[in-house]
This record gives sequence, C-alpha cells and structure tokens, in this order.
Amino acid sequence: MVLDHQQSVISNTVALVDGKTISSNFSFLNLGFIGSGKTISSGKTISSNFNVVELSSDIFNNYTPTGGSLVNGKTISSGKTISSGLTVVNGKTISSTSTIFNAAVGDPASADNTIVILDTQDVDAGQVSTFIPINLVTGLSAGESDIIPGAFFTADFFSRNFDIHYGKGKLKINPASLTVKADDKVIAAGDPLPAFTATYNSFKYLDNVTSTFSAGPFYSLPPTYSGKAGTYPITPYGIVQRQTPGNYNITYQPGTLYVDPKGNGTKNVKPALDCVDPLTNDPSGFTFVAHYSFTNPNLTTIMVPLGPDNNISPVGGYTGQPPTIFPPGTGHFDIKFNGVKITWTLITYNGNQKTASTSDASSTSARCPGSLTTSRASDVRESEPNLVTRTGVYPNPAHNKATLFIGIADVSLKDIRVVDVDGRVFPVGLKNSSTQTVELDISSLNKGMYFIKVNIKGQTKLFKVEKF
Repeated sequence: MVLDHQQSVISNTVALVDGKTISSNFSFLNLGFIGSGKTISSGKTISSNFNVVELSSDIFNNYTPTGGSLVNGKTISSGKTISSGLTVVNGKTISSTSTIFNAAVGDPASADNTIVILDTQDVDAGQVSTFIPINLVTGLSAGESDIIPGAFFTADFFSRNFDIHYGKGKLKINPASLTVKADDKVIAAGDPLPAFTATYNSFKYLDNVTSTFSAGPFYSLPPTYSGKAGTYPITPYGIVQRQTPGNYNITYQPGTLYVDPKGNGTKNVKPALDCVDPLTNDPSGFTFVAHYSFTNPNLTTIMVPLGPDNNISPVGGYTGQPPTIFPPGTGHFDIKFNGVKITWTLITYNGNQKTASTSDASSTSARCPGSLTTSRASDVRESEPNLVTRTGVYPNPAHNKATLFIGIADVSLKDIRVVDVDGRVFPVGLKNSSTQTVELDISSLNKGMYFIKVNIKGQTKLFKVEKF
C-alpha cells in the first residue's frame, strides 16, 4: 500500500474481496494507485489474484495515464468511442454483421454502403484485402462541393512505400429540372373557387415540397373568376426554394379550371350509342366495339370527372373509358367489349338540377351501316335503289362539323350546296374524306335548319341537318 498520500481514494465504503465483505467501517486510507491492471469500480468484485503494489507517494503528482481520455463519460481508445464494449460511430452501434444504415439511406444488401473503421492492426492482420477506398463528396446540393480522396492502401506493405499527400477536388452540381403543373379543377357556375394544387415531375432523392420550398407555388386565374361558366387557365408561379442556389430549374405549366354551366338555359349533355360493330381476331380479345357519341348543346365546355357522374358499368368486360371533357357540339369515342350489355351513365346539369342520361350497348345493338364500320349512323337517310344507299349526315344536330355519306356513289365538291328553308345558299368549307364522304365546316352558320343539296349523276338529293 502507499502510505501518507494526501487524498483518499476509497473511504468508508464496502468492498468484496474473494467473496467476503469488508465491514462498513473499513477504510482504504491514503490510497493512490492500484497496479497490475486491476481497478476498484462500483459494483465490481476484486478477484482472488488481485495485486496491490506499494509505491512512494511522490510519483502520483506526476503520473500520466497511458489510456484514452474521457469524452462525455465514454473512453476514447484509438480514436473510437467505446460504449458497453461496442464501437459507436455517430451514435450508431457496429456489432457483428451489422451496418450503420438502413433502407431509408442505402441498400442494406450492397456492401458498397457499409462503413468500416480501419486502423493499423487491421492492415497488419490482412483484414483490408477486400475493401476498396471511396471518395467523399461534401455536398449533394446545387453548387460546388469538395471531393475528398479515399485513402490509398493495399493489403500488403506496398502502400507504405510512399509518402502520400492528398488533395481535394471540386465537384460542380447543376440544378435538376422540375416541372410544376397546375392540376385541373371543376366547379359549377356560381360556386366558390376550389383550392388549387399542382403535380411535380419530379423531385430527386428524398426531396419534397416541404423540404425544398419555403414559399409557393401561388396561382393566378386570368380572367378573374366572377361565377360565370367557362374555362379559365390556372397558372402556377412564385416558388421560393430553401437552397441558394436553388436545387431545381423550375418550369411552370398551366392547368384548367372548368366552370360547368348551371341555371337557367343550361342543357344536360346527352350520351348516345351510334352503332356496334363485331370484331374478328382483335388484339384486345374483345368481340365487339361500341361507337358512342355525345352532344353538348351548351356554348361552353363541360367537364365531368370519371366517377359516379360519368362511368360505364358493369366494371369489367370492356376496355377504354368515356371522355371527361365535353366541348360544345358532338364528339365520339369507342369502347371494345365482349357483347354483354354495358351502360354509359352521364350526369350533368339541366337548369339547376342534375339529370342522368344513359346509353346501352350490347351484341344485339344496331349494327353500323354496310362496310362503314366506323361510321356513326344516326342521322337523316334517303335512299334510292341501285343508286344511293346507306346515305346520311352525322352528327345531327351538329355544331361546327358534319360529315355527309353518299353511299356507293361518287360525288364532287362542286356538286354540293348548303341552303336554308328559304333556298338561300350559304358558303361552307368542304373537304373530301373519300369519294363517298364529305366533311362540312358549318361553324359560320347561324342556328337553324339547313339542307345539303347534292347533285348525283344528274339527280338532286337533299339531306337535312340542324345547326345548334
């Protein structure tokens, strides 16, 4: 024991020696150092081979420990923090076969993401033969970052033959492209404006709106909405990025606010089945195609999202979807199906009330006329044996465009006139789709009833069409 040391290390404590308790009034007085690697700690038993060395007291004032120092109550050994016998790196514990990352920041199945602490003993023991040093990049944001080179070493002693100096490199990271598109919205005339949103294409890594933007996007709506039906462009703008310089070059794309008509004078959109054609060896596997059409008698475009107000039922047994945008006039779309009855339901405003309209298609529905399997046969037809058969105009009524089928007879554009009930001739745009089909542009005509007058081989035929 060391005698007459100026401080007591242990005084009035209880210790265990070889399993025996030292009485509570026993004191190790003037104790300065306990040798042979043995230490007295709270709750630790002193082993039977415990050795105490007697040293003079004058060496303790100059004694310097050879172990590590304490940092936050943890001993530092070879630059590594030891806690409960495990090495801790940035608060994450490395134990047998464990990694210090998870699926949120890396691929646990890839050794490329494993971080390993190496020291001289590892090199001497040949533990680094399968490791490849990697460079470190100091940033992932747009701008300039440093590249810190990885250590140069080999499993043998080759790398020790060099006096190695490392120099940093520079990495310029350019901003990524980000498209911000305003989402389409729909309300009825007189309704308050909805909350505007946007779709982003696309954020990188783990970025999102909250982590990337400090403000925006904002939205403008020219012209100013005052409750009137129509279509309004929704223009996003004004995003402020948290990072300077910004991590993204932003491109803005507008959406559309559809304000559907409602109230006095509003007419509901009417669905219709034009005809059904059989299919043979179609790649879709379906055996029939239904040619549907719609007529929007209003002056403004109407939007009806897919859902309870716009759907085809029952689910299954067909491919395709009805349109959601209904411009003024008539439009067409096709649905391939297996012949079992399907029903298109469309609910739109008629005045101030919503009105449901339906149209059915099945294998027994009316076939399309003749070989014109893609035609929409629903209009006025006049026929003459052996001369003009399967003739007609569609759609009827029509808004801007109409198509005239002449049947098997050829027709020249110079033989076509459009007249009203008083016989006045109106110039309209004409274009041949084939020798038997003519497209008419009647957008310049006023609303009313007209006749298409066609001279076919010296005979005059009249086809009635209504402009709405």
